[in-house]
Amino acid sequence: MDESIENIFSNMTSSIFKDRHVLSNTFIPSKLVARDEQIRTIAEKMYPVLEGGSPQNAVIHGNPGSGKTVVMKFVSQLLMKEMETRRIVNKVKTIFIRCEETNTPTRILYKILQAINPLSTLPPIGLGTEHYYNAIWKELRDTKLSLIIVFDEIDKIKEDSLLNNLCRYDEDEKADSRQFISVFGLTNDLGWLDNLDARLRSVLRATKIVFSPYNADHLCEILSDRVPLAFQENAIHEDVIGFCAAYSARDDGDARRALLLLQTSGMIAQQRNEKMITKSHVDDALSEVDKSHYSKLLNESTSSQKLILLSLICLTRYTTEKISTGLLYSEYSHFVKLVGMDQLSIQRVSGLISQLETAGFLVTTTRKGRKGNSRILTIDSAMLSLDALILSDPLLNGLSEAYYNIGGGSQKQAQGRFTCMVSSSHL
Repeated sequence: MDESIENIFSNMTSSIFKDRHVLSNTFIPSKLVARDEQIRTIAEKMYPVLEGGSPQNAVIHGNPGSGKTVVMKFVSQLLMKEMETRRIVNKVKTIFIRCEETNTPTRILYKILQAINPLSTLPPIGLGTEHYYNAIWKELRDTKLSLIIVFDEIDKIKEDSLLNNLCRYDEDEKADSRQFISVFGLTNDLGWLDNLDARLRSVLRATKIVFSPYNADHLCEILSDRVPLAFQENAIHEDVIGFCAAYSARDDGDARRALLLLQTSGMIAQQRNEKMITKSHVDDALSEVDKSHYSKLLNESTSSQKLILLSLICLTRYTTEKISTGLLYSEYSHFVKLVGMDQLSIQRVSGLISQLETAGFLVTTTRKGRKGNSRILTIDSAMLSLDALILSDPLLNGLSEAYYNIGGGSQKQAQGRFTCMVSSSHL
């Protein structure tokens, strides 16, 4: 074996990165941009702990990447630090639960139990929820511990009974009167709290806190604060931060997306053995980030949604016509018969088009014409390279030959953004 292989890691150096963790979602900066008001509001809800009371429950709304999670972790750390400074003897533990991954009552209760007592012998599955409630209640009574539970994507929890039971822990006759379980919910769904069952909303008694999207200036400041910690000196061209911020602000003001775009740009520059990140690296990174984003969304989409997207991608590629709902429905009908799926009505397909717009696959604008209003659908070029991923769906994998014969995959991929018209008379 070549001697250089044995020393492969010791011979590796980076002219780009200093500390990649600074760009990750788990990094908590010492300063948070444009969130002073939200920090103060959350701190006010938690403040009663410092006076022997219970925090006030809250539901925090905001788009993905608007700082909800990092602000909650930041304020929680400040609370624990202040409790130590004041030598407050009350035992309070903060538990963060990602409900996208942990969303059933059993899984959530098991995670809470493990956070309280990692040595608990209860299995993660196979028992009724009452076993986990009893074990958690006993641990809390024995240790005199109180909990602040932060549910990230609280709207993903599958049963309302869980929140109802947790919020009513203080009604347990055996619990210490100073003990509590407080709930902070983070969600992208602005209507989640209002749409809750009235009885649960009454038990939860949660304040709504709204996080507005970051603008380009905010994102520039966030990135600028991280660059000296994450990158080597002179590793970034002065225009790169502005480009990353502008791209992310244009879509949804997602700080995580801006950080990922900057990190991916650095990785591309490093792979090419170049010593400075430039706009060309950002442009290439944008394509990769978009493709990864859409791939994740596609994996969460239904087969019918994928088939509609495939029809739209195919038509966008090979036709010069404005793509109306009727034309799209005709293409969809052809494909759906080939795979043997139940054909949806044109009204249902129109509804799914609206859902796909909400999910970010396409953007529509309204244009007035002599025959009425029309919707213009804009497809990002990154979507055009994901037809193979759509066709990998088990229900659609018999469609490949027909799709490519039509011409969907045989023509040169178009660049930029594509528009097609859908007449509002069909919607």
